[in-house]
Amino acid sequence: GIILGYGLILCLIPPALAVALPTTYIAGIILCVFEAIVETTSFVRVHSFQKEFDFKLLNNLRKVLDHKESPEREILVKKIISQLKKHEDLDLPPNPSDTELEALARKVLEKNLLFLKSNYLSPNLERGQSLEINRKRLSRRVHKSMALNIYKLHAIILKNLDSPSKLKEGLLLMRNIDIQTQKKKIIHLIGAVSLLLAAASFITVFVGCPILIPTILIVAATIFCVFRYVGYKGSLKQEGWSISLKGPVGK
Repeated sequence: GIILGYGLILCLIPPALAVALPTTYIAGIILCVFEAIVETTSFVRVHSFQKEFDFKLLNNLRKVLDHKESPEREILVKKIISQLKKHEDLDLPPNPSDTELEALARKVLEKNLLFLKSNYLSPNLERGQSLEINRKRLSRRVHKSMALNIYKLHAIILKNLDSPSKLKEGLLLMRNIDIQTQKKKIIHLIGAVSLLLAAASFITVFVGCPILIPTILIVAATIFCVFRYVGYKGSLKQEGWSISLKGPVGK
């Protein structure tokens, strides 16, 4: 490429190194593409996990129970009724009472926690998955700190669903899991973009594009990489959308 040619003319690049550089570029391209595929696979895994749960329904139930006198209550109830069309085993009258909403919330929460328990918090002998394997599967989807929190709380919540405080705690836990999956998806997406930009910068250098093009690409890749680092280190250990590089909020 142009950079390699000028380097040889100005004696900035030794001939022996010049022979190795094209191989280095190709290796860099392959490595970046491979890592981008890994990030994309992780994104798909988290997205599939998110689709296994009724996060939107649970979040609307949490909101309507937390704001019983809110003017938005009617809108939230309509959303809940609309979302129930996907569930043949669940139903709600057009003008439900608070008691009926709480009963529905308990039923949906119990269903989701039991699914979480059977698939990620218990051994599955039929699939040859031990408890440790399933906990690692959960960690890859929501991060280790969140997986540990789920493991500590799910059994207590399931045993005490009749308690309003535990119902609220359970709904909040599911909300935090939902947010965690959204953060993980954003982080994996940013990671994939940064790696593809880095691969593109290697390609433009290899084919001899003007120096400005690979420079712009590598700067963009670096910016995305920094965003990914801050997102991974600063948000996955936090509840909600908080970001802190000092550790979990409140600890």
